[in-house]
Amino acid sequence: MEILKMDNVSLTYQTVEQETKAIENITLSISDGEFIALVGPSGCGKTTILSLVSGLIKPTSGTIMLMGRPIDKPSTMTGYMLQRDMLFEWRTIEKNVLLGPEIQRSTSIEKRQEINELLKKYGLWDFRNHYPTQLSGGMRQRAALIRTLALDPKLLLLDEPFSALDFQTRLSVCNDVHKIIKSEKKTALLVTHDISEAVSIADRIVVLSNRPASVKNTFMIDIDTATPLERRESSSFGRWFDTIWKEVSV
Repeated sequence: MEILKMDNVSLTYQTVEQETKAIENITLSISDGEFIALVGPSGCGKTTILSLVSGLIKPTSGTIMLMGRPIDKPSTMTGYMLQRDMLFEWRTIEKNVLLGPEIQRSTSIEKRQEINELLKKYGLWDFRNHYPTQLSGGMRQRAALIRTLALDPKLLLLDEPFSALDFQTRLSVCNDVHKIIKSEKKTALLVTHDISEAVSIADRIVVLSNRPASVKNTFMIDIDTATPLERRESSSFGRWFDTIWKEVSV
């Protein structure tokens, strides 16, 4: 089942003085349950693509369809995780996770039970009454993901969600996030500058060109292991890293 379809999508930013092409003729399809990573040169337009898919901005030309419907505004069908967890320090972890349903006025008993199960399943139940400052960076990011999942989005948009973490924590959290997304059978689109991260976590890597970004190449990652950490230990991990690095660098 096709979750997302971008068809010849272009975006041009306009100012009084000039026009700047950000992306040009992007065509991309994502199927149910896929984990896709976008990589490319710095400033090429990766985050712009997430903004378009989320409905925060509209393309200059082309169409974007989510679950067969055109995207014309933000909706709960997409969940967005940013570089920082953006948890509210004055709310407990439980109340942070409940923020989306509260805004949507959908804090039913069933929804609360569903969220409680997520907190239990992913090791945060005993910390539900703690505040964000009392949690490690990895636990905060897990809480942020559960908050995103609370509205049951069809597509998760991940904008370098591990970049603010130290290297050791980053490896662990990457593993945790991958496990949660796959366990909950979610579809994800990740933007990252880290090629190792992309190879370790993605089913498919889409390489973008320099700005204005277009799809330069696509790679199906065939490392047959269960977790990102196990992928990093695979004999073919280095080969895939070199392949993607050359595509991004040329």
